[in-house]
Amino acid sequence: MKNPAIKTSFLLFVVLPTLIASLYFLLFASDQYYVETQYVIQGEKKSQVDLLSGLSGLTGESTDSTKNSYIAREYIWSGNLLKTIDPELGIRDHYTDKSYDWWARLKSSATFKEFADYWYDIIYINHDTTSGITTLGVTAFTADKAYNISTKLLEKAEEHVNKLSERSRKDSLSFASRELENAENKLVEARAAVTRFRSNQKQLDPEKASEMKLGIVAALESELSSAESELAEVASYMRADTFKIRALKSKIQALRKQISTERQRWVNVNGNDATLSNLVGDYEKLLTKKTIAERLYESALGSLENARLSAMQQQQYLEVIAAPYLPSEAEKPYVLMGILSIFLGSFLAWVIGFLIISAVNDHI
Repeated sequence: MKNPAIKTSFLLFVVLPTLIASLYFLLFASDQYYVETQYVIQGEKKSQVDLLSGLSGLTGESTDSTKNSYIAREYIWSGNLLKTIDPELGIRDHYTDKSYDWWARLKSSATFKEFADYWYDIIYINHDTTSGITTLGVTAFTADKAYNISTKLLEKAEEHVNKLSERSRKDSLSFASRELENAENKLVEARAAVTRFRSNQKQLDPEKASEMKLGIVAALESELSSAESELAEVASYMRADTFKIRALKSKIQALRKQISTERQRWVNVNGNDATLSNLVGDYEKLLTKKTIAERLYESALGSLENARLSAMQQQQYLEVIAAPYLPSEAEKPYVLMGILSIFLGSFLAWVIGFLIISAVNDHI
């Protein structure tokens, strides 16, 4: 470095920034404590193995647990949670305390958005999809504050997961209960319609009543056929005015009249214009609706029971693997790494600038 300009630029752009960084890290930088905890969100429901997982032999964690892990992460980072716990823990007051160095702390006049952005930077969350473990880290200027914030975040995350799980179970059970109630109402209506029909027709079972009437007519027709055969037989050797023939003719006439009367009942049932076939048809429709309603009720009852079992199996809960701890010493700032980073960055920028200027001078 024989050129004075090179020496001067090196001092200004490399040595001076490194010196300032060294003074800051060694004399002014405030200690920062880091508390780390690990948790996993699990549930009673077993994870299902899809085709790709089955071929690869990797099952991974359940979809519900993964989803709830990311939901819990976003909830911890959210401004809503920050507003909730700030009054209790004095988070803004802590990070805007002027006793800490100006570079690391939050400025006193920061808006809530700036406060939320600062919160996002000091809270570290990483979710491992392979193991399902989420790592939560909190950085603060005191060990107590870092520990208290970490403990509170873990508590709030657990409450949020429980609420999500409870809401899911309630929605599932509520839907199944409504379906059962609707099916029960339809069944009650179908049974009441059958009862009203029987009451109006004054028959316990119109189907059986029609079978009985058909049986009576069939028996009368059979008896009529026998009487006519007997009459034809005796008429071949007896006179028409004999008592036997007159009795058979009288019997045949009575049978025909009774058959006609029974058949007339099919057309005029209980004094109205409804035919027996229509009556039976209407009754069968009511029985069909009743049967369908019973099957729907049984199905809804089974669905409710399945929903209850599923709700028990789908319960999600947060299990702490590594609990928060009170750190005995500050982890940040990283003095040597910080100074070295500034030196290397400044030196690299100086070299690039020097090469650019040299290339320009060569072409002039």
